[in-house]
Amino acid sequence: MFNFLADVAEKTKSSVVYIEIVARHPFTKQNIPISNGSGFIVRSDGLILTNAHVVSHHGRVVVKLYDGKEYEGTVENFDTESDLATVRIKAKDLPVLPLGQSSKLRAGEFVIAMGNPLTLSHTITAGVVSSANRQGKDLGLHRKSDYIQTDAAVNVGNSGGPLVNLDCEAIGINTMKVTEGISFAIPSDRAVEFLQRIEKSQKGSWNPFSSSEDTNKKQKYLGITMLTLTPSIIRELQERNPEFPAVNNGVLVWRVMVNSPSAGIRHGDVITAINGKDIHSASDIYSLLKNEDVLHIHIIRKNREFDITVKLMNPVLP
Repeated sequence: MFNFLADVAEKTKSSVVYIEIVARHPFTKQNIPISNGSGFIVRSDGLILTNAHVVSHHGRVVVKLYDGKEYEGTVENFDTESDLATVRIKAKDLPVLPLGQSSKLRAGEFVIAMGNPLTLSHTITAGVVSSANRQGKDLGLHRKSDYIQTDAAVNVGNSGGPLVNLDCEAIGINTMKVTEGISFAIPSDRAVEFLQRIEKSQKGSWNPFSSSEDTNKKQKYLGITMLTLTPSIIRELQERNPEFPAVNNGVLVWRVMVNSPSAGIRHGDVITAINGKDIHSASDIYSLLKNEDVLHIHIIRKNREFDITVKLMNPVLP
């Protein structure tokens, strides 16, 4: 019945690549992988599209194609605002995965997430589109963008890989997983805009380790990324996990940054109140960051409720 998914995977898999960032160990002096992700070929002359956060680490970029060939990669264009980047390899006549129109995507459509999760090369998972237009602010992101929500299984290493429709087109770039069955992708229309900006740019590239004026502004730093718990998302989480707490408002923590001030907060925690005020969205927390130095955070973790105190700090900028 689902052979059509296998047909799509067969036609598109050769365009998906494995990306590894390699750096020299400070003591052994050996080259070791420090991160990995995915990408896909958008130009036959060696241009690869991926997430900016996949190639944001200082190190040598190694790209491995489906046929096993390895190439040295060069980060050509890098935009933290859209979380998109391009990597160039010296190769020709490569199989291209075309970008579709994500604006035509509808909830309920079948999609395939392709990439290299958990360093497992060329893994394919299928699912459906849960929402074709989830706003970035609902995910606790400042980016002025929308996202595709899917239940296709996405894990670490899938970032930068394509979300493919049944027409064998990339209609999204896999970006983040919140929990089992809830993952997000950057719409392909944003990727098309990104590539068009590159073509029109007189400079032709961004410095991958430079910061814009906005990102250089010192802002208090909590060090978590989160998902606003709307009524529909709460229902979906409770259907997938009967142990998910019975809450009416709050945010779900889906990542805690290394060396952040939020050491007592964990992935999966639900924040319902801060400094005695109910939290209804990620925007509520960002507003508090502007005016407070210390946060008294009320957390629900499985069947426990407790409070922790977090002293905010300014991020160390490069």
